[in-house]
Amino acid sequence: MITIESFKTPKNITKTEQKKLSLNGLKLACIKQYKKLGMSIRKKDISITHKKSGQPEILLPYDFTPKCSASISHTNGLLVVAVGTNSTRVGIDVEYMRKFSRPFAKRFLNKKEQDSIRNLFPSDKNVGETLFWSFKEASLKAFGVGLHQNPLSLRLYSLSRNGSMVVGFIENSQLNQEIKLEGKILKNHVIALAHYENRLTNSNKRKRPSIQNNF
Repeated sequence: MITIESFKTPKNITKTEQKKLSLNGLKLACIKQYKKLGMSIRKKDISITHKKSGQPEILLPYDFTPKCSASISHTNGLLVVAVGTNSTRVGIDVEYMRKFSRPFAKRFLNKKEQDSIRNLFPSDKNVGETLFWSFKEASLKAFGVGLHQNPLSLRLYSLSRNGSMVVGFIENSQLNQEIKLEGKILKNHVIALAHYENRLTNSNKRKRPSIQNNF
């Protein structure tokens, strides 16, 4: 179970204003997430700090369980946050639509992924490349390593598209872990959500559970 919140931001937003909006957004998502579990927590009891990797970390009262993981991303005019509880690890990324140069695209897309973009996005590869980049960045956030790990070490597969929604899986060859992906295509942005269970077993991986739409 994951809670996602998105906020439109003005073009001239200051770093201080953006930080305040980010913190409030994370706290709001946290409150909503626990409400889904039939629990309540006050905004003033939620503290937010950051790990060495730059990821946000939500601190709750010592006796409050389950704990949660969080992720945040922002770009031109849009800020998004995601919160998961129990053993769910989440990563979220938002990107403004852009065109990638061929040399740069080859730095994060393998041959099969380039073929998938041609199949899923036959009329606009820029959308596909932006989303696939976003998928990989969100996944690296969920793994807690960020762009310190080579995006080519992640392999996208079993992708399918239904209108503005794209779902699939990604495998991290360095960590031997499979992660679920959900992507949403907006007018000028794409949002990518990556999540996995921290205690995922090999038997669970073989079953490959269906992906629920968290958007």
